[in-house]
Amino acid sequence: AIPSGGEIEIHALPVTLHDAKTMPWGVINAGDYAVIKVCDQGIGIAADVLPKIIEPYFTTKGLGMGTGLGLSMAFQLAEKLGGGLTVESTPGTGTIVSLYVPRSPDTSAPEITL
Repeated sequence: AIPSGGEIEIHALPVTLHDAKTMPWGVINAGDYAVIKVCDQGIGIAADVLPKIIEPYFTTKGLGMGTGLGLSMAFQLAEKLGGGLTVESTPGTGTIVSLYVPRSPDTSAPEITL
C-alpha cells in the first residue's frame, strides 16, 4: 500500500452509528461499535477496484507479493460478530479501513489499553 514509504496510523475508538452505513459489500446497522481504523498515506484504491477488495484471493499485487486474504478475513470476522468493514480511499492520497465490531453492553467489563 505504501511502496515508497510513508506512515500508517492505527486508532481504536467507540462509535455510535445513528444510521446504517452502506458499502458495496454490505450494510453496518445503526448501533454502538468499537472501531479499529487503519490509515495509510499510500497509493489509494481506484474506484473500480474498491468493490472487489474483500473477495478472497483478490489482490492487485504481482505474483508472490501477497495472497489477498487480509481484508477478506477482517471483513468476515467483523460480519460474524455483527459488525462490518468500511473503506475510504482516494488514489494518490491514501486509504482508511475501519473495522466495526459491536460493543459489549456489559459496562462492568474492564477497559484495556494497548
